[in-house]
Amino acid sequence: MIYFTSDTHFGHRSIIDYVNRPFKTVEEMDQTILDNINKTVSPSDILYILGDFTCGGSYSKCMEYRSKIHCENIRLILGNHDRRFIYSDKESPFESEKDYYEIHDHKFLFCLSHYPMLSWHGRDRGSIMLHGHIHSNKRSNEINKWQGIKRYDVGVDANDYTPVSIASLEYWIEYFWNRN
Repeated sequence: MIYFTSDTHFGHRSIIDYVNRPFKTVEEMDQTILDNINKTVSPSDILYILGDFTCGGSYSKCMEYRSKIHCENIRLILGNHDRRFIYSDKESPFESEKDYYEIHDHKFLFCLSHYPMLSWHGRDRGSIMLHGHIHSNKRSNEINKWQGIKRYDVGVDANDYTPVSIASLEYWIEYFWNRN
């Protein structure tokens, strides 16, 4: 199975206040997000993290957080806070790092970027933009659905701090966006 998440911001104390996350400490936030990932995503699944895995920080901190996730196949779409440790002379903690990526599954084209776009490849032909960055709540995805905009924020703040499966996105598209 393929899963998506974004904006975990591991180790970033200020994000709790900045976006009003319901945690008292950064340790509580980090553990909740790690637990939710590990309960949802199996070691053999693929997890796309659409940016801001940590908030910069050191390579060793990134490796520490990465080692706590049981999934073996993590692919990072680079966010504005990721570049500090990714472009080091050390081995990457991720299977791949890209600025943008497209997944052509059997039903849909998913366009992955950290940043939400107003226009993306195949937008007028039914492709779906998956993104993070804006730290929206669930309402943002609902509003996009009501307006027929096929853009979905996979960030933790919009999804109960839990990854979203490609199957649930396909259901969302087929039974809500594509209904007339």
